[in-house]
Amino acid sequence: MVAFVAAVMVPLLPLFFTMGMAANDSFPFAATLTGITFFGIGWLRGSIVDDQPLYAGFETVFIGGTAAVLAYAVGLFLQGLL
Repeated sequence: MVAFVAAVMVPLLPLFFTMGMAANDSFPFAATLTGITFFGIGWLRGSIVDDQPLYAGFETVFIGGTAAVLAYAVGLFLQGLL
């Protein structure tokens, strides 16, 4: 549970450090930290299950990135309906 909360907080960290800036300015930093976190989770998963950690890291980044793009696309679609 603690690990989940810690991983979920990663994309929000740049907002705490850039309080005076617009959210758009902190987005690249948040996206980079999230990608690094996804890679670390995948690397750890690969290490635990005796899989290839590098492959597992990139696989997790790909799956997380795909989910993010799909969520953004759904948001754009729903915005057009309202």
